[in-house]
Amino acid sequence: MATLYTYDLTPKALVCGATANMTLTVLNGGAAQTGGTRTIYISIPTGSDSASLTNSPSAMSLTATQDTTRANWAGVILNGVSGYNLKLQGPPLAANQILTFALNTVVINSEPGPVILPVTEQFTSPQGSGAIQLAKDFATLQITSFNPEPAYTSVPGDTSLNWDVEGGSQVELLPLNVTLPTEGTGSSSGTYPVRIVAGPSTNYTLRLWNDNHQYVSANTIAYAGPVTASLSNSCAGPVDLDAPVTFTWTSNYAQEPLYFYPTASGTKRVNGQGAMTITPGALLSTNASSLTFTLQANGWTGTATGTVTIPSVVIFNPLEILYLRYADATKTSVIWGARNYIANQTSLVTSGGVSTLTTNGPTGPLTQRLGDVPDLQVQLFLADPSSPEIGDTVTLTYETANATGVTINGEAVEWEASTQQGSTTIPYNGPSTLVMVASGSDGDRLSSQLTLPYTTYTS
Repeated sequence: MATLYTYDLTPKALVCGATANMTLTVLNGGAAQTGGTRTIYISIPTGSDSASLTNSPSAMSLTATQDTTRANWAGVILNGVSGYNLKLQGPPLAANQILTFALNTVVINSEPGPVILPVTEQFTSPQGSGAIQLAKDFATLQITSFNPEPAYTSVPGDTSLNWDVEGGSQVELLPLNVTLPTEGTGSSSGTYPVRIVAGPSTNYTLRLWNDNHQYVSANTIAYAGPVTASLSNSCAGPVDLDAPVTFTWTSNYAQEPLYFYPTASGTKRVNGQGAMTITPGALLSTNASSLTFTLQANGWTGTATGTVTIPSVVIFNPLEILYLRYADATKTSVIWGARNYIANQTSLVTSGGVSTLTTNGPTGPLTQRLGDVPDLQVQLFLADPSSPEIGDTVTLTYETANATGVTINGEAVEWEASTQQGSTTIPYNGPSTLVMVASGSDGDRLSSQLTLPYTTYTS
């Protein structure tokens, strides 16, 4: 016996390999019916052969529309010994009443051919039997590529989803819930910008739809690149406080700006790659022998969003007092010189005939006294003439205190221990620095430098 109701399932032309969202309608084209509950079974042929609809039946879902639910009809998908069936159940239909169900996520198998879905009505005697006929075929509905560019980004960072497709009328991007039309019915390409805000990865799905509610899909992953950075400086070894130093840095997958510190203006914002020349000694405020500079990069650390800090150490030459002595034989004025000292932490104080030089800098502080004290001293170190010309003979005179021996540039020179005085002559061959070293009885050594020609800074 033929079925009492009329059954339709669209679309009827299905694309092999696509996923279809289908619409099932049931129509009572005759007179109103009376009686008890109506039960209808529609068999879904499953498998990989040409006569089957799908080889992924567990993916299917069946949902009644709102009007159908109001009519007290419901539908379920059954998987029993007879295979997969749609079971529809509800009261008799009025004349011309229509029921509508959404049969979604039907993965069409890859073998083309006709498909017959048997229909059985169990509310008539004998039972009504019929069929819904569909057709599967190959059609151009294909995603040829789908990928992010770049695949790895900083967090947060920007990438683009790019695709190439064949056929279809629109693409859908999930989980972005973005729908875009394709460019014609042939080959088309597209791109869509996205922002990566978390790691370690974000999954995206591209669905290519045709006008018959069928789609094919492809997946891709955008990754949060682990933040790395490097920081180096131009120092080949220890440097003086007034030496400029160039810092160079690079980074990968870092959120810009990066942060570099310390500088004269505090923490400085910088790009992901760059270089900067500063004078590290100008930033030294203690007697530390080194100063650590830091590059801070923010991004994905591999387990969470965080911070990577990269140090770069500058080592300084030590603080050194070059000389502390009287400017001339009157011993009324004191001159001094130092290397690698912090100017605003250096002082010369004269009191009670004793001048005390206190200075700070790398490995400091250092203190030296001049005057009526039992310290080892070089009190005078003079050259005559003070600004010689090449070929002149220069007379050096010197006076020490509490010394047991004297050398100039490593050579012993005339000097009387009883008077602590001496003099010698040298030829002048050009600008040079003379270093007098006075030795004490306890093994101490004290140096005093004299530059020819020389300039002194008086107190």
